[in-house]
Amino acid sequence: MSDDDLFLERLRTFYDKHLADLNAFASRENRSYEKVRLQVIEWHCSEVFSSQSPIPHESESRKIVTDTLRRTSDSLELLEKSAGFQSFFLVTNPKDSKDEGFLGGTLLGRDFWRNHRGCGSTGAQAFKLYCSKVIKIPVTTSPISQQMPYNTAQPPQTSGVTSSTSKSPANVVKAEVYTAFRNAIRLTSGQRNAEMKWTNHEKVSVYGVRIEGWPSHVPQKNPSALSAAQNKEILQGIQSGAIHFARLVAVTPVENTPSASSALPNQPIDTTDPEDFSWACKSHDSSSDENADDYLNDSIVSGSMHLDPTLSISTGDTTDHPPKRRRLDDSDSPNG
Repeated sequence: MSDDDLFLERLRTFYDKHLADLNAFASRENRSYEKVRLQVIEWHCSEVFSSQSPIPHESESRKIVTDTLRRTSDSLELLEKSAGFQSFFLVTNPKDSKDEGFLGGTLLGRDFWRNHRGCGSTGAQAFKLYCSKVIKIPVTTSPISQQMPYNTAQPPQTSGVTSSTSKSPANVVKAEVYTAFRNAIRLTSGQRNAEMKWTNHEKVSVYGVRIEGWPSHVPQKNPSALSAAQNKEILQGIQSGAIHFARLVAVTPVENTPSASSALPNQPIDTTDPEDFSWACKSHDSSSDENADDYLNDSIVSGSMHLDPTLSISTGDTTDHPPKRRRLDDSDSPNG
């Protein structure tokens, strides 16, 4: 056994003794051992990663950071195998302008972040800029995070990712424009896969919506082709509601009763008298004029039929056809 192995064995014994002492301390204080242990770990990590603490060996500090992130990512992958949970996490150093960030989690989660619009390396850069603005800390170059990988599987393409300070706000605004319009159209349409049609706004009608309030002086172009001022204007418009999406309402025509004035030229006009009671005769099984007359007379007497007094029933030969009533002409009147 080498001296290093003996040293690690003694160090492990020393570590176990301190854990036992920590457990005894938690029992005396009536505290949870896990909570006490996590508090000690938090203090230790704060001291290790504090920017004010001297770093004797930069490579060792960098290795500690990377190993910690990799172990966290491995734990999430283990959680996927054991319980089926999918996850990803993004770590960035707002103090370092050259930091590319670290993407960890399950393979599916990492692929989602890299391939989702507005995410990937651009999203990591936007997240770091956001943190810098909120925390209001000076951006420096830290030797610890220079070699931090963007993800646990493969390093990202760094060309064109890091932008200058003057261009960074424009990229952030552009990313916010994409997100704001995507969320707005999906909320209004109720479709999860709805996307803004930047070059032809009329095409958003496929989602059952239309866009209203778009400034006339701003061209219908992709935000990447618009100026920073134009992107800011449409971003403020969508956030304030001046630009918004409205649902298309289908107008159902009211069905009117067809009349002679509205009939088509090529279609015959229905001139059937609405008070035609010939159906009553057809429904009655009559084989002679007397049966037909008796049926009509009985109906009139019983009040089941209300005929216009100006109408009369023809008593001609109705052997083959039921009797039909007709309107009296002047030539057929008794006084004629």
